[in-house]
Amino acid sequence: MSAVVFAEQPVRPVPPNMLAGWERYGLQWTGADGSVWDLRNWRTGVFVTTEGLLGLDDPNFEIQAQESPAVHGRTRENYRIAARPVEIPLYVYNDDTSREWQQLYRAIRNSFHPLKPGTLQLTSPLGVRTIELYLDGNGDFSYTRDPIFEGHSRYRIRCTAEFPLWRGETISRRFSGTVPILLFNPDGFLHIGPRNVTSSAAIDNTGEEPAWTRITVNATGAEPLDASITIDGGELGLPTIPAGSQLVVDTDPTVGSAELDAVDVDADVDPWDPRPVPPGTAVPLDLSLDGDGEVIVELTPLHWRGL
Repeated sequence: MSAVVFAEQPVRPVPPNMLAGWERYGLQWTGADGSVWDLRNWRTGVFVTTEGLLGLDDPNFEIQAQESPAVHGRTRENYRIAARPVEIPLYVYNDDTSREWQQLYRAIRNSFHPLKPGTLQLTSPLGVRTIELYLDGNGDFSYTRDPIFEGHSRYRIRCTAEFPLWRGETISRRFSGTVPILLFNPDGFLHIGPRNVTSSAAIDNTGEEPAWTRITVNATGAEPLDASITIDGGELGLPTIPAGSQLVVDTDPTVGSAELDAVDVDADVDPWDPRPVPPGTAVPLDLSLDGDGEVIVELTPLHWRGL
């Protein structure tokens, strides 16, 4: 086999302070089989060659517009984001034996699947974003050299993100009713409980698309818990939660569920008027909590780009 040498072009020495504050982005692949690969570390034998990496920037927008023969041009009214094509240029090498190269090759290639998604994760100074990918195949690929003998080869893995948006880090707000009421008397504060809690806050959406909330309510006391929540004017009337139980409500229209201890209770949420959080804004979040417990409101921002 031929030896593979990775070398950098000689550069003039740079004062250390000129490089301070600059860093590379990280790229990790979690395969459909659960295997995890650091695609920015060439020492693993599998790494991305950044030239030709497709899918980190804007998606493809399908513009919906109105046209009239009496008016020049057209008027844009809305858009739809199509499934996102993604191409990952991979280099696979091993300097030890043909057998070990082939084992490495099979392991990384088998981590992609046409029906089971894997997750591509990009880490940057501003946080972490992820996107799920399905394998499309590479049927027109042809070898020009024997990779088993050479111990290295380049590949372009073609995938599709059926859900084309990058998911950001989850934003959450937590409310607790475990602290009792404080009543003032001449001797100081008298602590009694449980209490009725009414709280107001805001939850913000840092993404470029509307995002829906996921609400978790835990009844942590010895008595049942009653709660209601209003997000941007849309009220969710939650059912009574028995002591020690958990209610999870997902307002995403593609899910639209309410489960009490993993049992479907959709019909018991009344009223049901969830509202998405618009992109780039913060909306009011109001909570009424009667009893000991906690409420966690979560939102996952959706982004056009990975960077």
